[in-house]
Order: sequence, then C-alpha cells, then structure tokens
Amino acid sequence: MKKRYYSLIISIIVIALGIIQSSGAVSHTKTKNTASVKDVIRVEISTSTLYQITKVTDGDTVHVKVDSEEITVRMKGVDTPETVDPRKTVQCFGKEASNKNKELLEGRMVTLVPDKGDKSLYDKYGRVLAYIYRDDGLFINEYLIEEGYAHEYTYGKTYEMQNVFKKLEKQAREEKMGLWGEVCVK
Repeated sequence: MKKRYYSLIISIIVIALGIIQSSGAVSHTKTKNTASVKDVIRVEISTSTLYQITKVTDGDTVHVKVDSEEITVRMKGVDTPETVDPRKTVQCFGKEASNKNKELLEGRMVTLVPDKGDKSLYDKYGRVLAYIYRDDGLFINEYLIEEGYAHEYTYGKTYEMQNVFKKLEKQAREEKMGLWGEVCVK
C-alpha cells in the first residue's frame, strides 16, 4: 500500500511538472534516413494532450497517433526482455512483459511526457523517448519496473526519474517479482 501511495505521489508530481514546464506544445523536428531518402517529420507533443495508442510492439515500445502521424515511442528509462528483435531469441519473461504492456495500453489514451533532464527526444533508432501516463493517471514506465516486468535502463545520460527507477528495480529484485523471480534467475 505504501509503495502504491509513493508511486501515485511521484506520478502526480511528474505530470504537474510536465504541464507547468510545457506552455502548449513541445515542437521537435526529426530527420530519418530510409534507404537514400531523408524524411523530415515534425512532431508536436503536448503534455496536456491525450494521444491514442495504435499498437503495442512489445514491453517497452508503442505506437501513438500524434496529429496525422503515427510515431513510435520508446519508454524512457525502461527496458523489458526482448520479444521482437530479430537478432535475439525471445528472452525470459519477455512475453509476459509484452502481454502486460498490451493489457495496460491497447486501445487506451495516454499522455507523453518528455524528460526534463535529458533533452534527447529520440533514441538511436529514431523512436521518441517519453514517460507514458495512461488516461487514468497510471505511470506505465514506473509500473513496469515496480512490478518486475522491466528493469531500469539508462540511455547513456542521466535522466530525471533514474534514481526512482533504480530504487523500484532494487525493490522488485529483493521481492523476486516478475523477471527477478525464480523463473528467470539461474
């Protein structure tokens, strides 16, 4: 109960900070190399707008409709076991993480919140990096780590939720939740 209360407080603070610091929309321009063609896609993400999840790829990646574009969003600070990477076999607890993310997000509306500390909006694959809040306020990134579906992942730079996510991962490990349980630990 105490853990849920703490999560709710953190979620409210992060949402409030995102709304306060975002006066309207956050504009970003992305250049993407596809074969020999360069496409420039302008994406405007507003922390006060709800966006439709159009597809859940796996445990840490979703597709979201922003204006008339469908964008790929990678959850900031989160990494789940692989299920769709053609270079890797399906990892232990990957299907469970992917299924949980589908259960949490398919067909839902979400708010996307960019990180305030690390200004990188895109990862090396061109995916938008963001914190995802479901329309009922559930902080998805945090939930997946807290419940043992994911571990904390730093993309090279520190980010605002890094310490919180590391503490939640440590708790999930100690409680042997999800991927930290006996099924995956050898």
